[in-house]
Formats: sequence, C-alpha cells, structure tokens
Amino acid sequence: MEIYNGDINDKKDNPDISLFQINSIGSINTKEDYLVFRNAGRNDYHIVYVAQGICNAKYENKSYKMDAGTFIVYPPKAKHWYVRKENSLTYWIHFKGFGIKEVMNDCNLSGGVYAAKNAPGIEEKFLELISEHYKESKHTEEKGILISLLYKLSTAVYNDTSFPYAVQYAVSYISKHYSENINIRNLANSVYLSYSRFNHLFKEYTGISPLAYKQKLQLDSGKNLLLSTNLSITKIACLTGFNDSLYFSRLFKKKTGLNPSSYRQKSLINI
Repeated sequence: MEIYNGDINDKKDNPDISLFQINSIGSINTKEDYLVFRNAGRNDYHIVYVAQGICNAKYENKSYKMDAGTFIVYPPKAKHWYVRKENSLTYWIHFKGFGIKEVMNDCNLSGGVYAAKNAPGIEEKFLELISEHYKESKHTEEKGILISLLYKLSTAVYNDTSFPYAVQYAVSYISKHYSENINIRNLANSVYLSYSRFNHLFKEYTGISPLAYKQKLQLDSGKNLLLSTNLSITKIACLTGFNDSLYFSRLFKKKTGLNPSSYRQKSLINI
C-alpha cells in the first residue's frame, strides 16, 4: 500500500487571497491501494470524487465505502482519512476563498459523504477544471468552472433520480426544517412508507438515519454560530432546534469531542 502523509508532505495549503481559489486539483488512477491522511486537516475544503472503483473513507469517526458516483467533502480543519483502492479512478480538489463557505452552505455540502450516482457531466467538469488550472496562460475561467462544479455536485445529490422519491423528499425536507421539531413517523407517512421501511431506505441511500441526518445539520449550524457570533450556548441551542441546551452540549461533545464553549475557544486560538 502506498501512503501519503499530508501533515508532512502538503505544500499548497495557501491563505485566502481571493473570493474563490483552487489550491490544488488532479486525478489519480491507482494501481495499488493508496492511503491518504491528514490528522490536522487543512485550512481549505477538500473533495474526493470516485469515478470508478472503490474508496474507503472516514469522516467524524464513521467509516464509509464509496463506490463510483459518490464523493466526500472534508471542510476546513476536519481530519482526512481515505484509501483509494486498487484500480480506482478518483478526482480531488482543494479550494477556499472569502466566499466559499457561503457557496458550500447554499449547495448544502457542509461535510461528509454524498451520492451523485447516474449524474452526467461531473467527470467532464473535473477534467475541464484541471485543464484550466494548469494552463500556462492566465486561467481566467477557473473560478466560474469551480462554482459550476460545486453546484453540479449539489444538483446531482439532491435531484438524483437514482434516489427513491421518498429519500429525495426526506433529504430536502429535513435540510429545510432541521431546526424545527420533525416527527420522523409523520415524515414516513407523508411518503407512504412504514416507519421501519422509511428508516431502512433512508440509511441505505445516505449512510445514516433520518434522525442522525437532522442532528448532523443542527450541529453543523451550531458550529457555524459558535464561530461567527457571540451568542450564548443557550441561544445557539434554541436557534438550531434544541429545546434543552444541556442536551445540545452533551450531543455536541459526543460528536466533536469538545463541549460548545471549548470548541469555540479552541477555534479562536487557532485563527
């Protein structure tokens, strides 16, 4: 197995210099298993898209088996760990900028593994962006292609016809109403499925349960509020849909390893 230690070998974790920028991009057709890890993460976003073969990945201590048409998003500071399996083809990109966070939020690609199966044009868009990025002359179209790629990935995930309608509807509904009180049984009834069948189908296509998906969005929103505002923990808990701030804090620590106050303080220190 080939191993790439990003904590030692990375050279292009560049600071923000523009609205949207690519730090590095490329594709790899592996002949043997290829492990990549960065225990400290990076300061930019990182996407790995599987075009063919298998990639095993970890995100927030959960393991995923990614096949063709799936991709993983590592947000800034997130720990990276993935293995490109033998004879796989993957595309990867590191990007950041003053406006990227807003674009990623708009695309609802906050972090984790996503399925974009049977979506045409994604591999071609990566190839177009690679060609533009490595042109000898000034690559003026790069920013536009980057944004186009991100929205194409988002559209593929949330409008993917390979997803059953029930899962498409549930993902869309939870994404819009995660801070509200969602009754999962009622959501299952709304798509004419039993509670158990709905949960099984949702987990089969997304990798997590409907409740876990809702909590993930709530905690992601809580993280953003902790870093971007001076709001109290109680207020943030309320805004993200937790009636009990103590439960919010317990769940936050369980998922991140830090309580909300420590997470905010540690992030401020690292700025």
